Amino acid sequence: MAFAQEKYKIDVDLNAVQDDKIFVTVHTPKISAENTTFIFPAVIPGSYSRKDFGRFIENFTAYNAEGKKLKVKKDKNFVYHIKKANQIAKITYFVNDTWDDTEHKDNFIFQPGGTNIEAGKNFVINHQGFWGYFDNLKMMPYEIHVTKPENFFGATALDKKSENSTKDIYNAPNYVRLVDSPIMYSAADTASFMVDNMKVRVAVFSDGGQIHADYVKEIIKPLGDALGKFFGKLPVNQYDFIMYFANYGSKITLNGGFGALEHSYSSFYFIPEMENEILTKTIRDISAHEFLHILTPLNIHSEEIEFFDFQNPKMSQHLWLYEGVTEYFSVISQTQNGLMDMNGLYENIMEKFKNAEKYKNVSFTDMSKNILTEKYKDDYNNVYYKGALLALCLDIRLHELTENKKSLKSVLLELSKTYGANKPFKDDAFIDEFVAISHPDMRKFFADYVQGANPLPYSDIFYKIGLIYKDKFASNEISFGELSVNLDPVSNELFFANAKAETNVFGIQANDVLIKINDVALTATNYETAFAPFSSADENTNIRVVVRRGKEELVLNAKPKLTEVITNHYFRVVKDIPADIKARRDAVFGNTVFKFEE
Repeated sequence: MAFAQEKYKIDVDLNAVQDDKIFVTVHTPKISAENTTFIFPAVIPGSYSRKDFGRFIENFTAYNAEGKKLKVKKDKNFVYHIKKANQIAKITYFVNDTWDDTEHKDNFIFQPGGTNIEAGKNFVINHQGFWGYFDNLKMMPYEIHVTKPENFFGATALDKKSENSTKDIYNAPNYVRLVDSPIMYSAADTASFMVDNMKVRVAVFSDGGQIHADYVKEIIKPLGDALGKFFGKLPVNQYDFIMYFANYGSKITLNGGFGALEHSYSSFYFIPEMENEILTKTIRDISAHEFLHILTPLNIHSEEIEFFDFQNPKMSQHLWLYEGVTEYFSVISQTQNGLMDMNGLYENIMEKFKNAEKYKNVSFTDMSKNILTEKYKDDYNNVYYKGALLALCLDIRLHELTENKKSLKSVLLELSKTYGANKPFKDDAFIDEFVAISHPDMRKFFADYVQGANPLPYSDIFYKIGLIYKDKFASNEISFGELSVNLDPVSNELFFANAKAETNVFGIQANDVLIKINDVALTATNYETAFAPFSSADENTNIRVVVRRGKEELVLNAKPKLTEVITNHYFRVVKDIPADIKARRDAVFGNTVFKFEE
C-alpha cells in the first residue's frame, strides 16, 4: 500500500450532538489496494472479554475525493469492507455512546472503558469507541481535531495543542498509543502536585457537583508520596487521574460497574458520589492499584501488549504479573509507608482469601493465555485475589532465598531497565529471565504455582514471616451469630445483608435497617464507635438494637452465646520471633505495620 497522506486526520464537534450521538469525519490515508477493511476494536488491552465497539457505530459511509459514495459492507463482526478503496478520501459516521446502552445488558461495556455523550455536560472519549483503523495500518499516526464548548477542558495524557478557546488538536503516534490515552471533556475542574520528578494531574467531573479536584488531590497526594518512596525514582514524568463521579442510581449506573481502567500515563475512574470517609478509602485503594501499572505493564510487558491485535488478540500468559503483582504492590506500598496498619492489612488479605476460594486451582499462565475462551473467561477476577496472594508468596520466598538482598520489587525494577515502555519481552521467555536475575530455586515456585495448578503452600510460606496460618480453625467464642452490615450509598443507612433470623441471637432478618445500638443512633460516620459494645461483650452482656423492618421499628434484646466458631483462613501474628524472620517480615511489609501493645 502507498499513501499520499501519512496519517489519519479526524474531525469531531462536541457542540453538534444529535439524538445523543456525535458525527465523526475521518480524512483517510490514500490507499493503493483495490479493497480494504476498516476496523473498530472487538477487544481492548486491560479488558479481557470481547466487546465489539463497532456495534455503536451508525451510518458508516466512505467517499472518494469527488464526494461520491463507495460501496461498503458491514460483516457480523462489525468490520466494514470497502470496495474501490484506492479512491477513498474520507469516512463519516455517527457514534452512539456505550454508557446509555440498554440493549446489551449481557455484554455491557464496563464504564471506564466505554464512552459517554452528554451534550453541554460531559464527554468521555475512550478512542476505541469513537474511531478505528484500516486493516494492517493501526501503527500510523493520528491527528484529532476536537471542536468544543468554550468552557470545556480536555483531560488526557495525550499531546495536546489548543488552537483557540474552542478547538483542541491531539496527536498520537499510532492507534495503540491512542487507545492508551482516554480524554474526558467537561467544565474545567483540575488540580496538580509534584511527586519527586513526576507531575500528577487530577481532573474531576462530579454528576451532582459534590466532589472536586482539590478534594481528590488531598486524598491522592499522600499515596503519591508513598509510591515515590516505594519506587525510589518514578519511571514516568507525568501522570493523569481522570475521574467521573456518578450519581448513584442514575441511568448510567444501572449496568456495568464502578471501578477504573489503567493506561500507561493515566487512569480513568467511574466512582459513585459517596460519603467522605468511604469515598476516601475507595479512591485511595483503587488509585494505588491503577497508578502502579506504571511499572507493569507500562515498563514491563510482552509483545502481545506492545502490538495488540484489537480484532483477534493473542493474549499474554502473564496476567499474574500485570494484575496480581500490581494489586499486591498496591497493598505493600501502603504498609511500607504508613498508609495501612496491621488491621487494614489483615482485612485486605482476608478479603482476597474469601474471594479466591470461589475459584478452582488453575495454571495462571494457561488461564491468562486463554482468558477469552469459554473455559477461562470467568476466572479473570481471580487475578486480583489469588494473583495478589501468589505475588505475596513469591515475594516472601524470594526474600528467604536471597536473605533479603532481593525482592519482587527489586527484580522487576531491574527488568524494567532491560525493557521499558517501548521494548517488550518475549512472552515465553519472561519466567526464565526472572529466574536468571533472582534465584535459581525460584524456577520450582513458578513451575508449581504459576505455570502449574498446585495450591499455594500458605501455611509454610507465611510461617517464614512469623504468621501462623490455618485453612480452618475451631475455637469457642462469644458470638451474636452471623451478622454483617452494608451501607446504602443513596440513603446512607446501614442495613443487614444476607442475615437469617435463625443464625443470630437477635432474630435479625435480611434488609433490616439498623437504627440504634444501646440508644446510640447509627450514622455512616459513627458506626465503628457505635459497634464497640459488640466487641467488648461477655456472656452476661445484654445489647439492645433498634431496627426498621419495612415500616415498623422493632426493639431487639439479646445476650451473646458461647459457641464453637469455625474460622476460615485463620491468622495469628507471632509476636516473639527469631531476628531473621522479623527482618524478613519487616522487609516485606515495612517495620511499622506489626506493632504490639506492651
